[in-house]
Amino acid sequence: MREYIVYFESYFHPRIAFDNNDDFQMPLYTMFEKKYGIIVKRSSENIKAMLAGRIAKKLDSSESDPVLSRERFVSDAGDRPPKITWVTTDLINLLILMISKRHQFFS
Repeated sequence: MREYIVYFESYFHPRIAFDNNDDFQMPLYTMFEKKYGIIVKRSSENIKAMLAGRIAKKLDSSESDPVLSRERFVSDAGDRPPKITWVTTDLINLLILMISKRHQFFS
């Protein structure tokens, strides 16, 4: 079985100016609040199955392989987006992993 691969793309609003002094050991939303005064109030996600297409090489698969794509949109109290994330994973391996974990759970 191939290893499970997840590919992330995150885009941050220009007002988020990360630098070498940022502590990436703390949760990202905690950093938003402590350093930038941004409190995340809302997060929504869209999940869909699609073909790997342009990110196939990053997932070590072919362009016609099925993948699961998740888009997450985050906003603060003023409905301003500090971050948008796209996560794509190999759908076949995700299903195998889920079945495997379920089997372990019920064993």
